[in-house]
Amino acid sequence: MKLGFSRFDREASLVTTLATGQNCGVTYQLYEALNLWYLGFPDQALQRGKDAIATAVDLQHAFSHCFALWHCSWLHNLLREHEQAEELAGQALKMAIEQSFILWKLLAMVDQNYAIFKLRRSAEALEPVEQAGGGIVFLGSKLNIPHFSHHLAEIKFGLGDHEGAMADLEVERQHAHDSNEKYTLPELHRLRGEFLLQTSDNTVDAESEFRQAIEFARQSSARSWELRSATSLARLLQAQGRRAEAKAELADIYNWFTEGFDTPDLQDAKSLLDELDT
Repeated sequence: MKLGFSRFDREASLVTTLATGQNCGVTYQLYEALNLWYLGFPDQALQRGKDAIATAVDLQHAFSHCFALWHCSWLHNLLREHEQAEELAGQALKMAIEQSFILWKLLAMVDQNYAIFKLRRSAEALEPVEQAGGGIVFLGSKLNIPHFSHHLAEIKFGLGDHEGAMADLEVERQHAHDSNEKYTLPELHRLRGEFLLQTSDNTVDAESEFRQAIEFARQSSARSWELRSATSLARLLQAQGRRAEAKAELADIYNWFTEGFDTPDLQDAKSLLDELDT
């Protein structure tokens, strides 16, 4: 993505945008932003997302602008910065409705209401995500199935529908198996582990899910997913009195990071490491 944007020519891109309907420079920056987060560079990811929105505004191209707003709301949700995610998704939704961008409307609804749920635990967030998910499937946008299935599972579990949450994670897992689209698998297994711990005493299977999450993250160098999964595993090991093992699991990945120390995931990991040192 970085190589692609290094060849970006603003004036030439205006011609291709007319042909394709979407600006390649904005797309390069957004996909680089998401990949930077997955790879463990949250500060750079945020900056690239801001750059993408600025490029879209400069080009005065509404479709690319809406595309950028929604992707940046997705990025902020990944960062657990849900206030910013709600704001950006709301802007994307407003623009999508005004311009009749149906897919961006549906995806903005997913991220806006996921952020609302994470911030306020509102049961009213469920229906819009379900409706948007159904619309995305109807449009045939298979690339976005993991995205909304994942958010839907978290919302349902938080509202007490544990069976429904597990079913949505299974839809996500099956899609990954059928399509080879595996970018959410680390977080899928981490969530399954967390769900098991909250609904049963099955610590053996929960630990297995956390370790699978870490393994999937390592296979794709998804350091941010690995950190989150290692934090979940370390908490479980700490609760079992396996403090040295917990510290070893978490310290290794935490010490890899060079930026983003004010983000929630890194702050949580640092707090747990401090507890394990006490």
